Amino acid sequence: MGSVELTPFLTVLNAKDRKELLVSLEEQFGVEVLPDEAYVVSNKEKVYMVTQGIRDVAWSELRIDRVGVYIGKWYADGFRPSVEGSQVFGPMASKNVVELGKQGLMGWLKGRDVDTMYDDSRFVLVRYQDDFVGGAKMKNGTLLNGVSKARTTVTLIA
Repeated sequence: MGSVELTPFLTVLNAKDRKELLVSLEEQFGVEVLPDEAYVVSNKEKVYMVTQGIRDVAWSELRIDRVGVYIGKWYADGFRPSVEGSQVFGPMASKNVVELGKQGLMGWLKGRDVDTMYDDSRFVLVRYQDDFVGGAKMKNGTLLNGVSKARTTVTLIA
């Protein structure tokens, strides 16, 4: 996937690859349009959203392996949005959104897997009330928590 190489680690998505991202988001979450930004993919299949001005940067002078806002990662069976990706695409999603109650949210923010009432396996967006709190792989009805330990919390203020 990719077209214009910025660095040995980063590639700006061309129109064909943006279409592939949109098709995946549409099939998985019902998202019908991508925000009008540029999208960059890393050599580790991580996708970042950046301003269109990304092409104007003198990349040969920089030594970086990521840029912009991390919005998700490609896996063999689909695209898993990050916390920020869920906040970008969640309001546009029409399917595969799992609503957590307060107790489920508390476990999620502590980095725990959360059981749901569903009994299938797929990528989902995770929401608590009006807030999208991440993307997850649901396996046999359990949300597998992929939130990094650095972003989890032990103590929550109710």
